[in-house]
Amino acid sequence: MTTPRDESLTLVDASDASRLKQVARLALPGKPEGYAVDSARGWFFTNLEDKDKTVVIDVKSRKVVKTWDVGCGSDGPRGLAYDQARRFLFVACTDKVEVLDAGHDGAVLAQLDTGAGVDSIDYPDAEQNLYVCAGKAARLTVAHVGERGKLVTLGTAPTAEGARVVVVARDGTAVVADPMHGRVLMISPRLPRRCRESAHTGRCGRRRPEACAKPTLMLAL
Repeated sequence: MTTPRDESLTLVDASDASRLKQVARLALPGKPEGYAVDSARGWFFTNLEDKDKTVVIDVKSRKVVKTWDVGCGSDGPRGLAYDQARRFLFVACTDKVEVLDAGHDGAVLAQLDTGAGVDSIDYPDAEQNLYVCAGKAARLTVAHVGERGKLVTLGTAPTAEGARVVVVARDGTAVVADPMHGRVLMISPRLPRRCRESAHTGRCGRRRPEACAKPTLMLAL
């Protein structure tokens, strides 16, 4: 668990779900925010919100092995998501998302403005689409992630002011928390068939995802 007030991570033994047990505390040089895991390499990613950095922690040694500058600015980075196969690390800044090359040196491969008020993000690996909620802009953005990390906006949908948390269901429905009105928004993308196929094959129109027709994002309250 990230414990930013203590500038640390708290490790919990969850082998018995009925009896959670704290097993260790890992001190960090900043306030951790968000996390993602590279299960193949045994790496744990988290942001240092107050330092504008992302760190990589080796799970076995419980030590920070890499530190990357992300350039989010004074508000710092927030949520994280990860592409296990291509080793792209997605970092949520407060008004954009970035793609880091976590397979090499953590260089920024691409970024996309999404509107202000971004916090958590979600990325279903099978779709290769990144979902970003901007609470101040009251907007959900869905972007396709290309082979070199390029971000191409597939569509946007209005949400609600303060809605900055999104989780994607297996059928592609974006579940967005609306804390100001005490409700959950369900947003379903209706992509043309040729556009859905392009996300997996990379072929659409002139062989570019942006050649696809824009999806209709259906909002159900």
